[in-house]
Amino acid sequence: MKGALFLLLLIVNISTSFAQNGNTRDITGTWRTSSGDLLVRIDVVGGHYQGRIVWLKTDEAGKMPLDENNPDQLRKRMPLKGNKIICDLSYNPDKTEWNGGTYYCFKEGRTYKCCIRMAANDQIKVIRYTGSPDAGISDIWYKQ
Repeated sequence: MKGALFLLLLIVNISTSFAQNGNTRDITGTWRTSSGDLLVRIDVVGGHYQGRIVWLKTDEAGKMPLDENNPDQLRKRMPLKGNKIICDLSYNPDKTEWNGGTYYCFKEGRTYKCCIRMAANDQIKVIRYTGSPDAGISDIWYKQ
């Protein structure tokens, strides 16, 4: 009897672990923005979710765009490819979203608060905001 109870508890524990890992891993991978001109790779780094630009459209001359709107003068001359634009997100199971981090909008040279929610299969809703996520600017990204 004790063996059966132990086995049952072990199975429940393992299946719960897989379910939790599945939820918190849903946003890892490469994502295309709705405009199609940017690919971002989201990974877990140091226990937090980070997103780096892995591809973006080149300008008319075929040159890689620079971070020219960055308030830091040194960074203005750096290529955008490889830049981290999503930082320090954590999975919040109570809200079923990834939050607590930031989003760097290179088009504006501004950093916002950020949260990500699942939108549908292979889609996430990335929200950047200053006050409340519900009043923020959102974009749907597509899994690549």
